[in-house]
Amino acid sequence: SPCGLDALTRAAALGVKCMKPISNATISSMYSSALGCVVILLWAAVTALIEANEAIESLTSVAGALLIYSVSVVLVFALAFVVGSPIYYLLSKWGAANYITSSVLGASFVLVIFGFGFGVDHLYWLLAGVITGGFYHYVYANHKNI
Repeated sequence: SPCGLDALTRAAALGVKCMKPISNATISSMYSSALGCVVILLWAAVTALIEANEAIESLTSVAGALLIYSVSVVLVFALAFVVGSPIYYLLSKWGAANYITSSVLGASFVLVIFGFGFGVDHLYWLLAGVITGGFYHYVYANHKNI
């Protein structure tokens, strides 16, 4: 073929095939981190509103909760994409990717971050990890042609 067009076509097809799992992982990480961190947003907002004494403190508390949520989403996205996505990809190749393994994976990240020891007052972090892992599986499994 002129100018190696067949080789170029094969390389492009391989690139597209490799990009599907990456785009799937990106979308899954974005959606799951946004949903999982809602637990953190609710915790921060409720805690701040309980401790607020005046209306202006309530407004600044809600703004602080939204800031905590935004930072959490960015950090959880990075963790889900860089660490969780390759592990999930291997689980899916081995046929072991499901809601339970994904939720356990999300919870295990939280446990590792907190050093396998934290109190009852930090259970919302564990719940956020479970939700993030479960929703990651839902998005990845149901949107394979992204």
